[in-house]
Amino acid sequence: MTIEDLLTYLTNDKTGLFLFFILLPIITVIITIASAGRSLEKPYSYLFSGLLFVVCIPGVLSITLWIYSMFFERKAIWQLPFFVYYLPIIIMAICIYILKKKRIPIRRLPWSGELYEFLVLSIITFASILIMMKLDIVNFQYPWQLGIFSVFCLGTFRLLWKRMASLR
Repeated sequence: MTIEDLLTYLTNDKTGLFLFFILLPIITVIITIASAGRSLEKPYSYLFSGLLFVVCIPGVLSITLWIYSMFFERKAIWQLPFFVYYLPIIIMAICIYILKKKRIPIRRLPWSGELYEFLVLSIITFASILIMMKLDIVNFQYPWQLGIFSVFCLGTFRLLWKRMASLR
């Protein structure tokens, strides 16, 4: 499986992707209205943290894929599919804007430190896999093979990250 095959696989079901990403800001607004100033209380803080994970992970992966396509593939901006490259970034920005507008302290939410760590490790993992696929170091036949390899790489990088952090 090449990177182009992966992008084709992701863009085959555009309505599913569109509905998923359009529901995220709606859910954000509903949760912020329901919390009504109690954003740091237990059920709402965990909902906001989970929502941030669901919004930020595809957005950051999309940014990484966008940078890869621009610098390594040398594609023009108008050649990139909207639903894979731009929609996750736009929805991530909208959801974070809604949370900031409602004065929800993102840094005080549970797991926010883990979110930043996970996003950095995701960028490193995803960029490494893209480069390995570009150099034909690894070749995947099916998307599930890519998923298993991604989880393995993410776990390895996380273990290395923890080891490096313990050396300080």
